[in-house]
Amino acid sequence: MSKSDVFKLTNAIYALHNGVYRMSMTIEGLVETSSSLARVVVKDGEFNTQSLQRSS
Repeated sequence: MSKSDVFKLTNAIYALHNGVYRMSMTIEGLVETSSSLARVVVKDGEFNTQSLQRSS
């Protein structure tokens, strides 16, 4: 993978939302929706990501 490709991939990963999307409007402190980047695999010139989405 070229340095340019590594740079682009790194920027793409940093651009992904990771964390709280929305807090509950009715229950103080309750995270209603969130996302977590779980895994990044770079292999044979391709990359795949896996994430976890949660909703209450």
